[in-house]
Amino acid sequence: MLRVPTQATTHPRIATMTAHEATAPTAAVPFSARLREETREDHERAEGSPFIVAYMDGRVPIDGYAALQGQLWFVYDALEASARELREHPVVGPFLDPRLDRLPSLDADLRRLVGEDWRDRVRPSEATRAHAERIREVARGWPDGYIAHHYIRYLGDLSGGRALGSRARKLYQLDDDGVRFYRFDEIESPREFKDGYRRRLDTAPWTPDVQARIVDEARTGFRMTQAMFEELDRSVAAGASA
Repeated sequence: MLRVPTQATTHPRIATMTAHEATAPTAAVPFSARLREETREDHERAEGSPFIVAYMDGRVPIDGYAALQGQLWFVYDALEASARELREHPVVGPFLDPRLDRLPSLDADLRRLVGEDWRDRVRPSEATRAHAERIREVARGWPDGYIAHHYIRYLGDLSGGRALGSRARKLYQLDDDGVRFYRFDEIESPREFKDGYRRRLDTAPWTPDVQARIVDEARTGFRMTQAMFEELDRSVAAGASA
């Protein structure tokens, strides 16, 4: 799943009241459904980024795919470092299933795609750095809001992300190493897992105002992802013309 203020490095203050808070919907509609619907446009814009369209069309070289995996590593490093700090949080903790962790898989993929020395060669872009910093900032200052970023990444990986992995395997003739990020071998039924995750969203003890802030934070996360894709698109285009 992939929605930031127009500039990826400009972030709303976590405690700022939003228009959503002033007109928070009633609890009649499950929060998981509202979260999906109210972030849909930002999600679709991110998925429709030129980089992702080119990737699905088979027009991104393997170096571009490797660059994508490299940028994702920094995002998941922020997510999973924050998760370790929040495991005992009474509301956030139940969402943090270690079966979701992606860093070991990304490490294996990057060793295959870039080399054993990938940590010396891969650096975060400006948009990626801003995204990772935002995740850490929210996790420290407002743990419930961290779930917005957790939701858009991991539930997306269990949904559309699997199609990206299948595409990479076919395009670049990759074996398991290279596409491990998209495999969740320990989760027998992604559908059942996602249903359970949505039930936790629906039953978490968040007030309507807090739910509205989580929606806004998820939109920020989708937009920051879009900014990361836009930088990747420029980087891949520059490499092609060099």
